[in-house]
Amino acid sequence: RNQEKGATRIMTSTHIQPAQTSHCHVVDITMAMSILEATMAIDRAFKQEKDADGESDLDLRYAPLVGALLSHLESKLLAQPHQLTRIWLHGCNLGDQGSLRVVKAFSSSGATITSISLSDNRITDAGVKEIATVLEDGCLTSLEYLSLRDNMLTNRSGESLARILRAGNLPLKELVLEGNGIGDDGVKLIGDALEAKECKLQSLSLTGNPLTNTSFVYLAATLDKNETLRELILAQLDSVTPQMVQAFLDHIAASQSTKCNYITLPVTMKRQLTKPKGLRTHLVWL
Repeated sequence: RNQEKGATRIMTSTHIQPAQTSHCHVVDITMAMSILEATMAIDRAFKQEKDADGESDLDLRYAPLVGALLSHLESKLLAQPHQLTRIWLHGCNLGDQGSLRVVKAFSSSGATITSISLSDNRITDAGVKEIATVLEDGCLTSLEYLSLRDNMLTNRSGESLARILRAGNLPLKELVLEGNGIGDDGVKLIGDALEAKECKLQSLSLTGNPLTNTSFVYLAATLDKNETLRELILAQLDSVTPQMVQAFLDHIAASQSTKCNYITLPVTMKRQLTKPKGLRTHLVWL
């Protein structure tokens, strides 16, 4: 997630000057690159070896991944074995169909993919529904990180996201949904999926979604039953009152049942909230 956030907000020196990073093979594409340059970068990515940590990145952030360039990526994925493990495709103008084509290609490539970012690609509820179907098929059995931040998801995506979380053959540990339009009904469906024994999720970000007080009622009930979640990120809560957040924290402290170690809350609420006595969860302010 840290890599994705840095990519979304500012291109860090590590990516601009990859020679400074000794153990990370990153092919970086910016909006200034032409389609020809992007094509050459894709070709280089498929020749690289894994780093010391066993990872190999395909970094196509803000590349114009449409038309011939998207087809070129698909053909490379399907035509030859590769060692790519982490895929960064945020801001590539993929839309629903482009995102689905990419996920299908990676699923069919037989590669050990651990991370996929599809952030900021204009993905809608319909697109997530199709992506969920592909992920349920079970080919991406090493996928631990999925980012769908800054897309166009609403409550209607709740059912699809729940299907992803319940997919027993998908070892997903981190799901980033920041900056979408998921409200109370979607949170309820996601929360129900988090209670399923098949769910292995450890980190969930719902920052920047239109949550209300009702969402916190659902989340409190979920944390009582979930066994795996260790981090819950709720750093922007425009329609939630401090009183409800305080009640949420009081409930967690009283129940002593949550396994969640870290909860991120808006720094604007810090002075209005009191950490309850006995709360074992660490509060992070952002």
